[in-house]
Amino acid sequence: MYHTVLREKALEGPNFAGHYTILDLGCPGTCSRLAIINARTGQVYVDTTMYPFPPMHRRDSRLLILDYTLANPEHPFIEYLEWTGTQLRFHRRLDAPHVSARSK
Repeated sequence: MYHTVLREKALEGPNFAGHYTILDLGCPGTCSRLAIINARTGQVYVDTTMYPFPPMHRRDSRLLILDYTLANPEHPFIEYLEWTGTQLRFHRRLDAPHVSARSK
């Protein structure tokens, strides 16, 4: 179902963790599902987690950053997920006191 989208995004080149391409597959409603493509092997990892919005990422980092501080003003937090090369793994969560202390 996603073959065309995956192929087109892969042609843009790596944008995550060195040699991976990450893209938002979307999902019904206003959420985000991720696919991670290994640019060297073509292997595709599809994350079944539904995120409320696409995470931030960089080409030179294995971390995905989910910044809930604007989306959830009652209890803001930031979550970090780490790409291990085969899966996304929870790395760290910063709750509101830590987030506001770092932004000063």
